[in-house]
Formats: sequence, C-alpha cells, structure tokens
Amino acid sequence: MHCGRFTYLLPLLMSLLSPGPSAGLAGGQLELIVVDGATGQPIACRMHLRDARGRTRRPTDRTLPFWHDHFVLPGKTVLRLPPGNYEF
Repeated sequence: MHCGRFTYLLPLLMSLLSPGPSAGLAGGQLELIVVDGATGQPIACRMHLRDARGRTRRPTDRTLPFWHDHFVLPGKTVLRLPPGNYEF
C-alpha cells in the first residue's frame, strides 16, 4: 500500500466479519479505514491486494478507481472477500 508521505494506520478499524448463518454468503467483509497519523482523519490511499495464489483482487465496489494491479480507496471502504489468505 502506498500513501505518499502520510503516516497511515492500517487498520485503525479492520475487522473480518463472518456472515450470519442466514446470510447464505460464501465469504465475509473486511472494513478498511486508512488515517493520517497526525490528524487521525481518513485519507485516500492506493492498495495492492492479492489472494493466496498471488492474483490481484479487484474490489466488488466498482466505484473505486482500479488499474491493473491496484485500486484507490477514499479513506474508508468495505471489501467483500471469499474466505482465504490475502496480502496487501
């Protein structure tokens, strides 16, 4: 992840939530909030996310700018991901 000269804390709030038994989903949600260390305010950030096989994962939220191997989040987003290991 690259956030320029800003100090970032990832995660300030990062939680992997399992769907409830009635949800019928084959995955979970990961909430990401990237904050400026000096102000504590959310800041935009570029993120590279890969699954256990090294494949780039595109966020399900198609409003997030995506290019080849990374996407940009505006400081906060929720990723819906299948269970597994990921690298960012």
